[in-house]
Amino acid sequence: MKTKGQPENDVKNEALDVLTRLGVFHFVVNQIHAPGRAFRGTKGVSDIIAIVDGKFVGIECKSEKGKPSEDQHIFRLEIERAGGEYIIYRKPGDFLGSKMLALEMLKRGMEP
Repeated sequence: MKTKGQPENDVKNEALDVLTRLGVFHFVVNQIHAPGRAFRGTKGVSDIIAIVDGKFVGIECKSEKGKPSEDQHIFRLEIERAGGEYIIYRKPGDFLGSKMLALEMLKRGMEP
């Protein structure tokens, strides 16, 4: 799978495909600020939330040159402080940054 130069939406779709193949419970978080209404979501929340063996894994999808925002950095710190995992996903091998997802890949004999 190639990811170099891919827009973030393509990277997210690729991550979703890998999670589906792994059989990992996951869902996409879509937060949209409606004009004229106060924002009631959580700023910086990950693009994808996965639960692996009961553990929360936040997955932020970025293009090759994309950088997390300050809100995303704060969200990451909160996740890790609460005992969860957080990774920035640019390509399939990035799941190895998550102990839980790396174990799932190994269990299923998947290459990163």
